[in-house]
Amino acid sequence: MEGIFFGRGGNLVVKAFKLLRKNYSSNVKLVVAGPKSWPLREKMPEGIIFLGDSSWKTLKKYYLMADVFCMPSYFEGFEIVFAESLSHGVPCIGRNIQAMPEIITPGVNGYLLKIENEEELTMLLVKVLEDDEMKNRVEKMSTSYKDYYSWDRVAADMMKVLKTRR
Repeated sequence: MEGIFFGRGGNLVVKAFKLLRKNYSSNVKLVVAGPKSWPLREKMPEGIIFLGDSSWKTLKKYYLMADVFCMPSYFEGFEIVFAESLSHGVPCIGRNIQAMPEIITPGVNGYLLKIENEEELTMLLVKVLEDDEMKNRVEKMSTSYKDYYSWDRVAADMMKVLKTRR
């Protein structure tokens, strides 16, 4: 599971978080979920809440408290966590590759990291944290995101495609 942490850009997020705490606010927190144990060799930096492999109930609690979801993954065909985040009213930061640009619209519901750089990622985090209008927009759109990314909508779209092929 620790390999997934690195593949999803977790080490870059931790670097950006340390810069964020140093240069923006020492009050920010980073919640890390997924790996069973702390995946980095360095001691866990101050301000990190490490959940490990958590239940959906626990994750939902943190989604509802979050200001931004950040996962600059190196590979994602379609990562459901971005849809989950938006469905909970949380703007997202991903990488400008694969399906992430299909889910994240820069300046509307989050931002896309274009270069492998913790300063750039920190800047994007600050942009989201300081954009109350974006946060309000994503919160208002959360039901629309839930509907759009629902299995009912996916099944209906598949049925439309199948009907047109007859």
